[in-house]
Amino acid sequence: MPDAPATPATPATPAVTPEATATPATPATPAAPAAEATPAVVFDGPYDEDRAKKKIEAQADDLKKAREKLAAFEAAEKTRAEAEMTELQRVQARADAAEKALAAATAQTLVATLAAEFGVPAVLLTAADEAGLRAQAEAIKALLPAGTPAATPPGRPAPAATPGTGGAPATPLDAAAMADRIRSI
Repeated sequence: MPDAPATPATPATPAVTPEATATPATPATPAAPAAEATPAVVFDGPYDEDRAKKKIEAQADDLKKAREKLAAFEAAEKTRAEAEMTELQRVQARADAAEKALAAATAQTLVATLAAEFGVPAVLLTAADEAGLRAQAEAIKALLPAGTPAATPPGRPAPAATPGTGGAPATPLDAAAMADRIRSI
């Protein structure tokens, strides 16, 4: 006979039912009454409009004073930070500002030059580099009807009219007639 593995015998456990696990009945105790919730703001009397206005004005004054203190603190902090800057940092800050101003002036000059060259309004040229500005100027010029007068570059006034040009033709001066008239006076 072949040997079968031996399994240990386990004692039979009785089946557990909910009724069997119930504890003996205990009298139900009433739950403790919930504590009354206290309001976040405690009122100390009936509403008084004048008192409320005074409190609001006092809070507004406190807020104004706090903002003034904050502004003074920020100004003092800025002054302190500037004082702590080294001379090199100050010079670098000035150089950065000068470079930005130079770049802006150069870009404005380039826009004005290309606007005059192509005869288009400078305000329509918005590209960031010269190639883009040229492409925009060419495209705008192609859209303008032939014979459109050239735009005046920004910052430059329109040319002033010279007396005798445009409008009715000027009458030539007759020196002899003027001399006769003066003698007759």
